[in-house]
Amino acid sequence: MLGPRWPSGKVRNPITLNIRRVYGPAVKKIIRSDQTSSHFCGTFVDFVKLNKVALENCKLTSLTRDIFPNPFDVRVLHFNNNKLTTIPDDLFSNMPKLQTVGLRFNQIVVIPATAFQGSFSKIEWLMLDGNPIICDCRIWWLVRNKPSALSGKCALPTTLQGKDIKEVDVDYFQC
Repeated sequence: MLGPRWPSGKVRNPITLNIRRVYGPAVKKIIRSDQTSSHFCGTFVDFVKLNKVALENCKLTSLTRDIFPNPFDVRVLHFNNNKLTTIPDDLFSNMPKLQTVGLRFNQIVVIPATAFQGSFSKIEWLMLDGNPIICDCRIWWLVRNKPSALSGKCALPTTLQGKDIKEVDVDYFQC
């Protein structure tokens, strides 16, 4: 036996099953903070009414777009205090109501513009504190289109080391 089957016939993981049992499919907020490493593939696909998801202190090393519904009307996503090193090209795509993204205290060096395809215009808060961000041409798009609240500092190049990303002049880049 593979495990529980949803009406669609897809096997969902135990995290989804527990959330569904406890809160039902209409849950609007999920906050998980623990010291255990977890695999979240497909976890939130059935929860289309979520407006806040916070997966903090979960030792996450990677994320994929398929953990969420597509499209997804979430407003707040927090992945603070994990072990993320990269952001997938499509992670925040097709999330038209997304306003706040927390990626504090991970190991992210680059924030790809493609990660926010079709979603960046609504972003008001982007929190990147505690990441070794490389402030080169790969973040030019972010410096040019700063959200109203942007936090985080450049780790490299040395000429920008320690400088707030929001204070980097767009003309600095020779892209």
